[in-house]
Amino acid sequence: MSEAGSGEAKSYFARVAANTAASFQRLRKTHRTSRREARAQFRRRWLIAALVIGGAVLTSMFLFDLAATRRVADLPGWVVMFFRKFTHLGWSGAFLWPLAVLLLFCALISARRITSFQQGVLAAVVVRLQFLLAAIGLTGLVVAIVKRLIGRSRPYAGELDAFHYVPFAWKNIYASMPSGHTAAAFSALVAFGALWPRALPILWVYAIGMGASRVITYSHHVSDAIAGAFVGMLGAMLVREYFAARGLIFGTDAGGTLRAGPGPSFARIRQVLRSAIRG
Repeated sequence: MSEAGSGEAKSYFARVAANTAASFQRLRKTHRTSRREARAQFRRRWLIAALVIGGAVLTSMFLFDLAATRRVADLPGWVVMFFRKFTHLGWSGAFLWPLAVLLLFCALISARRITSFQQGVLAAVVVRLQFLLAAIGLTGLVVAIVKRLIGRSRPYAGELDAFHYVPFAWKNIYASMPSGHTAAAFSALVAFGALWPRALPILWVYAIGMGASRVITYSHHVSDAIAGAFVGMLGAMLVREYFAARGLIFGTDAGGTLRAGPGPSFARIRQVLRSAIRG
């Protein structure tokens, strides 16, 4: 490679690094908004929800967990087979890897010779990908750690005891509470639903089905799925609050509810991609 070609390559990757750093720098800047009361209401709502969900989890432990595990054996074989396949769609990596690849692709595209307007379109795409990645990934990370610290025995461990725990065992067989797949599904429900509200009906079916699949495959108790659903939704909403506090993506409507602002259309994104490829 000639010195000119080598210099151009170094310049290109330097722009990739600079643009990537700038995109994450935006996430650190706090946008001064009058959302103090809204945040207080958010905390109150989720405190009440936590108490209700906590009660539901305890009730399920005492009344439903073992009964549900025993009833799985009575289900038709085709139902069990369907949910055994469906449950693989709850792996958080099914969301995180494609999102990470798309972010990398956007970083490479942003270093091309495109106009400032097209850079703005790309920045709007990047911040939405960052939101989805953080909402699902950070929640999943917390769940992966907490469930191993709690150390609840999974149903397939053979312990027909809803209160069998081996704390700090750090083994998958003792990582039942909360359900990671269910948490990922419900965080995806909140995150994708916040950006594309029309997809909410499908997302609800997916998330509830994922919770059911974890019980049907003997991977979790009912209470694990309930806890996972709560943690997944709360984690994604906290990430949404974080982005809103920085004036990114979300704004408050007249009723004080967070709504996603309009993003670039797919037609506009395709136009940017064509320009970048030609450039």
